[in-house]
Amino acid sequence: MAFLSGPRQVGKTTLLQSLPEKLYFNWDDPADRRIFLTGADALAKNFDLDRMRAGKPLIAFDEIHKYARWKNTLKGFFDKYGTRAKIAVTGSAKLDFYKRSGDSLRGRYLNYRVHPLSIGELEGAPLKDHFLRAPKKISGDTLAQLLQFGGFPEPFLKASSRFHRQWSRLQRDQILREELRDLAAVREISQPDALGTFLAEQAAGVVNYSSLAKMLQASVDSIRRWSELLE
Repeated sequence: MAFLSGPRQVGKTTLLQSLPEKLYFNWDDPADRRIFLTGADALAKNFDLDRMRAGKPLIAFDEIHKYARWKNTLKGFFDKYGTRAKIAVTGSAKLDFYKRSGDSLRGRYLNYRVHPLSIGELEGAPLKDHFLRAPKKISGDTLAQLLQFGGFPEPFLKASSRFHRQWSRLQRDQILREELRDLAAVREISQPDALGTFLAEQAAGVVNYSSLAKMLQASVDSIRRWSELLE
C-alpha cells in the first residue's frame, strides 16, 4: 500500500482524485463510512473485486484514520484482497503520528509525505531518470509570491492577502482544536496555543524549555510534549 501523509490542505485528496480509473472512498461520506464499519468483505463487495479480472483497480482510502480501529480493518482488507487491488491511503497529522507508533501494518505499506509547493515544482522541472538537476532560475514574481503566501496550493494560487489571512486562521484553528485534541486528548488548548505563538517567534533560534515553562506556568515535561505534538 502507499500511505500519503502530510499537513492539512497540502493537496493529498486532490492528488488522489486526479488519478485516472481510481475507486475513491472517503470516511467523511456517511455511506462509505457504513461500509467500512462493516468490515473487509463488505469493502470488497462494494468495490466488486470478485468480478474484476483485468488489471488491478486503484482504491483510494481518504481520511479513514479518523476511525479508531482503522488499522485493523485495513489490515484485514489488505491481507485478504491486497493481491486484487492497488491501495492508497491519505491522512494528515494523525496518520503520520500513528505511523511512528506501534504499527500492526508494518511491512504492508510504503510511506510518502506530501509537501507544499517547491520552487522546482513551480518551474515545472521534470525528474526524468535522476534526482540531481542543473540549477534553474526562478522568476522574481514567482519567488515573491511563494515567500509571501507560502507553498500551500490554495493561498498560493489565489495570491490574495485577505484570503491568506483567513486561510491561516482557519488552518491554525483546525490544527489546535481538531488535530491536537484528537492526537493526545488535550482538553485545555490555550496553553499549547500560546506555546505555538512563542515557538513561531523563535523560529531558527534555540528553544529553551525551562524559559517557556516559566512563561506559560507549566512543567518542562508539558512544554516538551506539546512541542512534539505541534511538530
